[in-house]
Amino acid sequence: MRSAYFFADFFENKPQIVTLNEKESHHALNVRRLALAEEVYVTNGSGLVGLGYVTKLANPLEIEIKEIFESDVNNTKITVVQSLLKGERSDFAVELMTEVGVHRIIFWPANRSIAKISGKEEKALKRWNQISEAACKQSRRAWLPKVSYETKIESILDIIKKNKISFLLDYDSNNYLKDQQLPEDVLFLVGPEGGFSEAEKKTFTDAGVQPLNIGDTVLRGSSAGAVATALALNL
Repeated sequence: MRSAYFFADFFENKPQIVTLNEKESHHALNVRRLALAEEVYVTNGSGLVGLGYVTKLANPLEIEIKEIFESDVNNTKITVVQSLLKGERSDFAVELMTEVGVHRIIFWPANRSIAKISGKEEKALKRWNQISEAACKQSRRAWLPKVSYETKIESILDIIKKNKISFLLDYDSNNYLKDQQLPEDVLFLVGPEGGFSEAEKKTFTDAGVQPLNIGDTVLRGSSAGAVATALALNL
């Protein structure tokens, strides 16, 4: 079995004693059932990973860090603007995108989004960040993506302006991902189940967003962002 992997609220780039928070300690003690002196890894979600050993079997659990590793962020930082999806598909999208290496995930309600979270944004964000954290640990990433929510297309346009290049995923486009030379900051726009409306497409393309074809198959909204990211990171 692989050594357990946990988040630590704070630790520095040096040998030290790290204390896990209540939630992580509970998981370590009651789910993973760690033993005294067992080898574990911890990360701060910002590039640092520590290898250490359990020195205190209680809540809060303590780990003595013996080695520190610094994980470089991907050369290409990818932001995905993900339209809200129905059912648990938004949750699935967060999980997949975290596992493949997305830097930032931004949800927003596109015109054709069936799901509605008005008045429940805080609850949804809490769930998505918990899913992202779990996926980060499962995939043993050292960088935890930030998950946020925007309500207006104007806010998305402001975010687009801050990226060097932005793409709208479109199966009908003749502009292919495999032909791109990507800069360090890339943004992908992923539509809902019914795709973006023509008005939305015009708004985005008028802002400089390029339609982009990422392959020969039509992907679900829940997997398109992850597939685009995986392909982009391996160009």
